[in-house]
Parts: sequence; C-alpha cells; structure tokens
Amino acid sequence: MSFTEYKFFIFFAIVYATMWVSKFCISDKPYFTTANKILLLISSYALTAIVDWKFCISLSAVTVIVYFVSLKITENSKFSKLLMALCITVILIQLGFFKYFNFFSQSIGNLIGTDFVTLNLIAPLGISFYSFSAIGYLIDVYRKKYSANKNFIDVALYISFFTKLVSGPIVKPEKFFGQLDAKHCVSLKNLETGIQIVVLGLFKKMVLADNLSVFVNDVFGVPKAFDSVTILLAMISYSLQIYFDFSGYSDIAIGFSKILGFDFDKNFNLPYASLNPTEFWKRWHISLSQWLQEYLYISLGGNRKGKIRTYINLLLTMLIGGLWHGANFTFIVWGGINGLGLIVHKLFRSFNKKKTESLIAKIISCVFCFCFATITWVFFRAESFGNAADMFIGLTQSEGIRQIYSWSFVAIIFALAEIIIALLKKKHNSEKISTEYIILDLTKISGLALFTIFAGITVLFAYIGNTAFIYGNF
Repeated sequence: MSFTEYKFFIFFAIVYATMWVSKFCISDKPYFTTANKILLLISSYALTAIVDWKFCISLSAVTVIVYFVSLKITENSKFSKLLMALCITVILIQLGFFKYFNFFSQSIGNLIGTDFVTLNLIAPLGISFYSFSAIGYLIDVYRKKYSANKNFIDVALYISFFTKLVSGPIVKPEKFFGQLDAKHCVSLKNLETGIQIVVLGLFKKMVLADNLSVFVNDVFGVPKAFDSVTILLAMISYSLQIYFDFSGYSDIAIGFSKILGFDFDKNFNLPYASLNPTEFWKRWHISLSQWLQEYLYISLGGNRKGKIRTYINLLLTMLIGGLWHGANFTFIVWGGINGLGLIVHKLFRSFNKKKTESLIAKIISCVFCFCFATITWVFFRAESFGNAADMFIGLTQSEGIRQIYSWSFVAIIFALAEIIIALLKKKHNSEKISTEYIILDLTKISGLALFTIFAGITVLFAYIGNTAFIYGNF
C-alpha cells in the first residue's frame, strides 16, 4: 500500500483518530504510553497484513530473533560475537533469498551453460529496510553503544513502525527509543507541521517525479528514436525524477511520523548542490549512506588500515550498495562507478589541499558533480547494458525525434529554487546552509492561504497514473 493511495490515507486517518481518542480518554493513566505503543505496533502489523498476511511471518521472526539475541549480547556472553554473526547471517540469508535467488540462479546458469531455476518470489513488504534496522541495532548493542532494550514492544515497534517500514528512513535506535519513552501523544502543532511536510512530499512525487517519468520512460524505452538533445534532456530529467521521487517519499514518511509525534531527521540535503562525490553521498539518502558507512565501510576496516585498503573498502561498500539496490549487473556497475568516483576524489584531495573558495569554482564543481551523478544514473535506470549504451550513443545522434519536455524545466526551476532559498537563509542567518523545512503558520490567514494554494496546485497537477515509488522496488 503506497503513501499516495487513498487506502493509506483512510488507514492513517483511523490510526490518528484512535490516538486522539486515547489521548482524551486515558492520557492521565499510567499505562497511556504503553497503550499507544501497542496501538502503533498493531497498526504496523495490520498494514503489513493488508498487503499480504504472510509478510507478517518474516517481520515477526526477525523481531523475535533480534530481541533475544540482543539481550544475550548485552549479558557479555562469551558467545556474543558468534550469536551476533549468526543472527545477522540469518537475516541476510532471508533478504538474499527473496531479493537475489533468481538473479544468482540465472547468472550461474548462464556461466555454466545450463537452464537456471527461477522461483515466483515476492519480497516481504519493507524487508530491506527492516533488515537494515535490525542489523544496525544488533551491531550497536555489540559495540556497546547502548544496552539492549528489554521492552519487547519497543523493539518490535522500532523494526516494524509503518511510516518508515517500506523504504525508510532508517532511524537510529537510540533516537526512536528516546521518543517512545517520552509521554507520547498527538497534537495540533505536530499536525500543522506534519501535514505541510506530507504535502511537500506529495508535490515532489506526484507533480514533479511522476510527470517526469512519462518523458523518461519514453526515451529510455526506445533511445534510438530520439535525437541527442532529447537524450540529454531525458538523462537530466531522470536525475531529477529519482531525486524528487526518493526525497518526496522521505518527506511523506517524515511528515506522517511527525503527525504521530515522532521527529525524524531530513533524509535528503540538497544533494545536487554538492561540490564533489564525497559530499554528494553525505547529502543523498542520508540515513542509508550513514548506515553503509557505519555498518559496512567501518566493519570492513574503514580508513584505519592505510590508503590502499581505504580505497578497496570504499569500492566494496559502493559495489555492495549497488547490488542492494537491485538484482542486476547494471546496479553493480552503478555502484562501482560511484566507488571509483569517491576514490578519485580522495586521491585528488590528497594532492590538492586547497578548498574551493571562489563562487565560479564552486559553480563549476557543482555542475561537474551533477554531470557525474547524471551519467551514473543512466546505469541505475537502464534495463540492460545495451539500453545504457544506446542512451550514451544517442548523445551523438543528430537525427531523430526532438521532444522538449516542459516538465523537465519546471523540475529544474524547482530544484534550483530549493538551493537558492537555502543559500539565502544561510546568508540571512550567517550560518551553514539551511536545509530545514519551510513551515508556515497555519493559524494566520496568510500562511493558511499559501498552504491551501500549494495543496491545490499539488492536486491539480498531480500525475494520475502509475504512482509507485522507485524505492519501493528495493
């Protein structure tokens, strides 16, 4: 069930209304916080069951295993490391089976020249993200960042919380548990803030990303039919589509969470304003990038074992990150190219210690970084290497259909406006670039009017068609 489906809005409204009833009826009772936790946990499993009740089996199995293993790890058992490794292995085997069985079966079959076995597998809802949450929690407990949470409901809700279950963001356990321990309840202030973040996310997704998808799908589908100008515009459009789709989803998830009283960090920080690949991956899908850094890159050794090992660890992290995104060699190449980009930037930085200071130099660096990202996104979007090759070859085609798609320029203007507004706020505050959401005061007529107009534009120009989130596939 997608955030953009009316069924989800009905489901969320029921949960929200129930929380208000709880607030008015039992907020003075000692069991109020526990009752709200149970309500949210039941809601999370109910949403999973609505999609497919069998998905609840996988979700609950991971939760039970993680809960008891984390308690054992906290006891400082001599088998702590072995228990953690076994638990993570079980989680990864389950994840690998559902996501990669057919991919590896086909690859091995092609390699040895025999027919490969395929299974009609449907990955459980949110399996990638709740697996990552579970693994991160176990590793943190093993590293003694904190003790295991002894409240089973807390752990179960952390892994299954429905606003972040499908595609994140991946919230740090300590941040989530800390908010659960407070006297948690809904409020009109959280509704005022959250609904604005949700509408912003819907605008990014349904107005910008989905309208761009029409053009992108046409060109990537038959690149040989279009001329070089159209091919280039389609590549740029996909860079914008994937940004608005991913960040739009995150905004909606963060907004719905805020309405329920949870504060989650912003997941995208103007990535196309980055000056280099390293900065880009600190700004793009921040919760996932931080997860890969903390639990994969650092576990591989990070930068603690010399430069060569650091470069190898960077490349391995991005290769595995690419494979995680999809069971296709194009995703592995996408990850590999980004890994090489990070390595080249580190090498460049080791020889050139000067920081980019002048405005012209920063603009050139920003444009170069965007072009690099756009090139790599072609492999991310292409159905095959042949499809990617056709796109790149198409940049030299003088003949073919020329289609100047208006929504591409609307998206470019909106992306630039985000950056300019953030820079203006930085100049005004004399602080680092501001990336906070712009929240209007809906108690004032001006704020309410502006929000109503923006919501109306979102409804009026939303693309009504295939509204599946790109990240829903991962």
